[in-house]
Amino acid sequence: MYIRAVLAGTLLLGLLVVSRIAGAEAVRDSLAPLARAVLPAVVTITAPGVRGPQDGLLPNLLSELFGEVVEEGRRQAVATGVILEPDGLVLTAAHAVSELGDLEVITADGVRRKATVLGLDRQTDVAVLRLAAGGPLPQAKLGDSEAVRVGDWVLAIGTPYGLGATVTGGIISALPRTHPVAAVDDLLQTDAATFSDSAGGPLVNAGGEVIGITTLLTAHNFGISFALPSNTARKIVSRLARDGAVRRGSLGARVQSLTPGLARALRRSEPGGLLISDVSPRGAAARAGLRAGDVVARLHGRNLETPYDVERILRDSSPAQTMELTYWRQGQVRASRVTLGTEVEQRPGRPFSSRNAAMLRFEVRALTPEMGVVVAHVRPDVPAPEAGLRPGDIIREINQEPVRTIDDFERLVDPVKPGDWLALLVQRGRTAVYVAVEARRADISAMPGGH
Repeated sequence: MYIRAVLAGTLLLGLLVVSRIAGAEAVRDSLAPLARAVLPAVVTITAPGVRGPQDGLLPNLLSELFGEVVEEGRRQAVATGVILEPDGLVLTAAHAVSELGDLEVITADGVRRKATVLGLDRQTDVAVLRLAAGGPLPQAKLGDSEAVRVGDWVLAIGTPYGLGATVTGGIISALPRTHPVAAVDDLLQTDAATFSDSAGGPLVNAGGEVIGITTLLTAHNFGISFALPSNTARKIVSRLARDGAVRRGSLGARVQSLTPGLARALRRSEPGGLLISDVSPRGAAARAGLRAGDVVARLHGRNLETPYDVERILRDSSPAQTMELTYWRQGQVRASRVTLGTEVEQRPGRPFSSRNAAMLRFEVRALTPEMGVVVAHVRPDVPAPEAGLRPGDIIREINQEPVRTIDDFERLVDPVKPGDWLALLVQRGRTAVYVAVEARRADISAMPGGH
């Protein structure tokens, strides 16, 4: 499938006629003009100590052909980027650069430049870099992703295996979905071949404009990848370049779809709406009078059908912003105004641990500062695996005491001694189960990152 995808991209470059989007002049005989419009603005992002792939037929073949391309210790491509402004403002994928401090960018003319991360937004997977000074640079133009249609020809540009900017071709195979494949729900799907270090690379339309940024690469390169639409990226880039971060509002509540069964059980006859399953005691929803069991029908003037409708609204919100809200409770329709709190970014850093948590052989992270604790890691030995505890389990109670924050967790495990048993109520998907965990002698050094 991978080989077919690459061949398809190569054959596409020889298509005789490709129409420009929105009725512009046709590009005849070759897609070279489209590539030429963007390639000078594409950069390779590297970092010290990052090695390219060493296993498999293709990397071995590259090693034989090019030797130094996969040479151990050499700086390898970690992502692709595209220059948006002549002064060196670069757009790329946040997940590829978020944990790297020392970045260097190789521009299309082969010049190496230091790069600084101005800001990144993990929710949309957008990062903005600033290149070291060195004269005006070529720039790409962001197009209108709202004009994209299924079947439109596109070029994907990446920097595979340190070989430099490489162009593949394909089509837009699907538009944003009701049920998303990632945290960002408005991704463009394409069959243009991409590579492990194509993240952050531009997706180019038939007008030579960037209409997407490659963000989600499917395993094994089986023929599809996903790109963040340019219209979404444009808004995030401006906020990151100005403030270094994207600060959003927080509702302080968890919502879920209202299934037909739940609607019958709650005696709600009207269609639509989202069921509130949890409310942070000090969050915006609680201050507005909402509670678990309420059904929210409208927020900020929009009808709500899926939890992703709320995510869309909050993604463009700001802290302290006030929104109108309509909800249903026990047969009555009510209206309220909710003033959003501040979303706290959940960084994928080292999980919380303590001496007593180490005795339990698992670590936890906060879901949000006030709305739950999730198991992040379980050691592959007793006692947690014997008890059935799994990564991803949400701990709701310890010995029948509620757990909502890391502080709650620490307070309840602090008195634990070797030989003590704890009864944990955990949420696993839609199921709540009790599991028993025995504390053993602490071995902090065996935990990830332990000292």
